[in-house]
Amino acid sequence: MKNVVKEYEIGNSISEIAEKFSISENEVRSYLKTQINWYSKSVSDLSVEDQHNVLSMYNNKFSVLEISDFYQIPAPSIIKLLTGLGVERVYHKGRKFELLKQIPFNKKQQEFIVGTMLGDGCIRCSGKLPRLCLVHSKKHEQYFHWKISQLDKFFNLWREQVHPRKNSTLLYTETLQHSGLKKFYDMFYVNGIKLVPKNLDMYMTPYCLAVWFLDDGTLNSGTNHRIHTNCFKYEDQLELQSLLKRCFDLNCKIIQRADGQYILSFKRKETVKLSNIIDPYVVNCMRYKLRLTLDRSSTTTCQTPEKDDDIV
Repeated sequence: MKNVVKEYEIGNSISEIAEKFSISENEVRSYLKTQINWYSKSVSDLSVEDQHNVLSMYNNKFSVLEISDFYQIPAPSIIKLLTGLGVERVYHKGRKFELLKQIPFNKKQQEFIVGTMLGDGCIRCSGKLPRLCLVHSKKHEQYFHWKISQLDKFFNLWREQVHPRKNSTLLYTETLQHSGLKKFYDMFYVNGIKLVPKNLDMYMTPYCLAVWFLDDGTLNSGTNHRIHTNCFKYEDQLELQSLLKRCFDLNCKIIQRADGQYILSFKRKETVKLSNIIDPYVVNCMRYKLRLTLDRSSTTTCQTPEKDDDIV
């Protein structure tokens, strides 16, 4: 896949790259978002002529995503521009999305959902079927797009929003409504409160653990891992502690913070063990969270804050 970036940098289009490597355009787009600064412009950078050309392209059957790729501007911004130029309906759900709602999630996709739900994800029920929602800080934009790529065809367009309390920019997306999410909603929520289910062993693979850790894990002072499970009650912490022991023979202790909430903490040897378990699945922009050896000189000097400013 590394050759995809080279092809893009020499000027080949998404469709040309997809055809050359016999993969879908969505796969090309999703991979590039994890490797480069994908959107380098905004609508305000477009000239009047460019804006009229956007409208012309759309009227000539170019999709919003194709226009987004061409101008390197986020698709939601293109939609807003088209709306401002008098286009009444920019996209529609159509039969494709109705069919997607019924396509079952495969094993890896279910592991991703569980890892995300243990981390920063949530499932929202606002209609007939639930949606999986992701919110991450803009400073982790590449990681955000990597997560979208893991469940790509089921996600709708994403958008930026300003956090009302933390004065930061967040990236938000949600899946289309999907029948397969009903099972996970029932597993993780009781009376609207998020908890840790008792039956996660079948989902808890190294990949699932990686998704969970990349959401909530840190490398504290460059020495030991912590997983910020503070959104869960103490009884749930005990279940998570037992789950890690059962599935990976990982030992951790439950620490109570000054605010009364709990996190999981790992000693140095267990930290190295955890890092090596998830290492094959960690996207490059998040590798600063790993400690693959007890030799401190070989670990990264880049530190992570006590907890990222994502919303749980």
